[in-house]
Amino acid sequence: MNTKRNTLLFSLVLVLILVGLVAVGQAQEPEPRREPQANMGTAFIYQGQLIRNDESANGAFEFRFALYDDVELGSQVGITVTRVISVTDGLFVASLDFGSEVFTGDARYLEIGVRPQGSAGDYSTLSPRQALTPAPYALYAPQAGYAPQAGYAPQAGYASQAGAVDWDGITNVPPDIADGDDVGSGGIQSVAAGDGLMGGGTGTGVTLTVAFSGTGSLDTVARSNHHHDDDYASLAHTHDGHDVTSAVPAATQAPWSGITGIPAGFADGVDDVGLTSVTWDDVLSRPAGLDDGDDDTTYTPGVGLTLADDEFGVDFDAVASLTHTHSFTSPDALKYFEEEFRIPTNGARDWEFFTIGSDSYLAVANYYNDSTHNVDSKIYHWNGASFTEFQSISTVGAVEWEFFTIGSDSYLAVASHHNDSTCNVDSKIYRWNGASFVEFQAIATNCAFDWEFFTIGSDSYLAVANAYNGSTQNIDSKIYRWNGASFIETQSIPTNGAYYWEFFTIGSDSYLVVANRQNDSTYNVPSKIYRWNGASFAEFQSISTSGAYYWEFFTIGSDSYLAVANHYNDSTYNIDSKIYRWNGTSFAEFQSIPTNGAHSWEFFTIGSDSYLAVANHYNGSPYNIDSKIYRWNGTNFIEAQSIPTNGAADWEFFTIGSDSYLAVANYRNDSTRNINSKIYKATLQSRAGTTYLWGQNGSDVYYSDGNVGIGTTGPRSALQVAGYVQLDTLTAAPPPADCDDPAELGRMKFDPTSEVLYICAASGWVSK
Repeated sequence: MNTKRNTLLFSLVLVLILVGLVAVGQAQEPEPRREPQANMGTAFIYQGQLIRNDESANGAFEFRFALYDDVELGSQVGITVTRVISVTDGLFVASLDFGSEVFTGDARYLEIGVRPQGSAGDYSTLSPRQALTPAPYALYAPQAGYAPQAGYAPQAGYASQAGAVDWDGITNVPPDIADGDDVGSGGIQSVAAGDGLMGGGTGTGVTLTVAFSGTGSLDTVARSNHHHDDDYASLAHTHDGHDVTSAVPAATQAPWSGITGIPAGFADGVDDVGLTSVTWDDVLSRPAGLDDGDDDTTYTPGVGLTLADDEFGVDFDAVASLTHTHSFTSPDALKYFEEEFRIPTNGARDWEFFTIGSDSYLAVANYYNDSTHNVDSKIYHWNGASFTEFQSISTVGAVEWEFFTIGSDSYLAVASHHNDSTCNVDSKIYRWNGASFVEFQAIATNCAFDWEFFTIGSDSYLAVANAYNGSTQNIDSKIYRWNGASFIETQSIPTNGAYYWEFFTIGSDSYLVVANRQNDSTYNVPSKIYRWNGASFAEFQSISTSGAYYWEFFTIGSDSYLAVANHYNDSTYNIDSKIYRWNGTSFAEFQSIPTNGAHSWEFFTIGSDSYLAVANHYNGSPYNIDSKIYRWNGTNFIEAQSIPTNGAADWEFFTIGSDSYLAVANYRNDSTRNINSKIYKATLQSRAGTTYLWGQNGSDVYYSDGNVGIGTTGPRSALQVAGYVQLDTLTAAPPPADCDDPAELGRMKFDPTSEVLYICAASGWVSK
């Protein structure tokens, strides 16, 4: 997804008209055949009118043209074309050539920037981008194999009317067949007979035949896998040399005396090797454990087994029997999340939870409201029961908040991405003044996506992920150091469409990993890990990623992990995101998890359980797709819960008191970005203080206390289902033996053919 640039033209107003090539056809007589012309090329004409200060512009202007795959965001496709064009009475014409590779059948949008010739200022960019009409899209046709060479195909419409054509009426006949025969200077003049063949010669009537030899009367040739009258010859054999016609001497039987290489035991013609018994002492190479003639091997029972004499059994004090129960009253029991709050947002990209004193807050980064990036982001305050709006902050294309403290001061940094005109805008840092956040420092950034705060020793740092500067995605991201009064630049690191920074430590070493989303040609670019060398960060490890949007570092026990959110691989959003594990010297791939345009990961723990939540943003068609929560099972992560989301961009886990929450930033549904983001609360599978027992008896599972709800958290009956209940079906009345016990009363079967419902009553089966 490239940076969105809806452009403010300052004193220039640009009105553009796309002019394509239109072919107009009408019925006419067939035209004489014409020689093929050269390929029409891939350029097309763009004509427009330039208005300056409400008057038609005149003079030379610099124009910049670029193609994108989205009207607002998206990625640049192909090259950037610049032209110096003379404008007269406001009118101009430009010939544009992006090459044929950019027109693949997908939608293309043209972005135009303009400035006076020789100006050192930025280009003023048209908003919105212009959708290309089908005329230049005809450039896609030459890619259809040899279609461009079918220069005379339209004339073929008259072929069916041509009837028979006389030979003398055909023009441009090749010289070799112009005389009416197929004997020419390039034809075959003679034929020679090779091995096993005879005949040949020169002229037009040449014959080759097989050169038979030996005796026999048939005039056919043997196959390569032939045999000889089922005698001792192998069914598949060869004849020496290339003479396939020589006769093979007949052989019907071979005398014993004529067989060579007979084993010695059979040479006398008697099979006298059979033995009926062998003594123990005659057995060679006896196993050591059996050499003394007994099987006195000793056995000991393992965990969960017992041994009485020579009989093993199960130790039921250590192993559960078929009939046993499980209690789920532990505070570490598996938890699930249910919707608790909804908060209206505008293209939400990020949630940031933080506390100041005893107060809890949530800040949302609002990116776009369907018409402008200049939309307020909000801070919400926990009032003891819910979140209420606390402060509104003017932001421009906000994509991320970062809360941090230095000393006793609290700060919020926002990553500003776009202001409707350019993505080279300031990102801001706000400081808490005791009652609200006020602007503290502005830092120049380039399509910033993320801030990451960290400390090394007594020093505090902020790293910004710069993604694009208006012409390239291969730009430096920056690290700033706190000098006691403000943040100053301390290091530049080359990045490729950087989307996210993650700081972490392993042992005494400090690391920064960047999510490189794309360079100027592909999303399949490596992301990099940098290690602190005491003075700066140096590259430590490169990891292959595909449109990486996010890194999440976490630990489970003594193991350290990094999870990357892979968003796009140049062809699909439905790709695996990866988890890497530290092996002592570097990170190695540990687990792949299928995701859909993944935007972020969030690691969290509840009790002794560890979880990972992925924000699935887009699967190539709808934005209304499920995001997933995965639980650590001791070996790897397994899916635990699926939650419907709308273009999810971020998960934020937090706790207030004893309650655990997950907030999702819903960026957009399939029609608008002005939608609700949601907060989910973790709930136990059982009510506090109550023990619910699941049991198993053979293959039967039972629940011994309370009500069971499916699709509802408040069942009022032993079993309450919010949805459909599907019964087993049959094609005839159920047998009486299935309804002859009081324990079977109430069971049901359904016959869809006769549309009859059978219910087991005291009198037997009753049909309805």
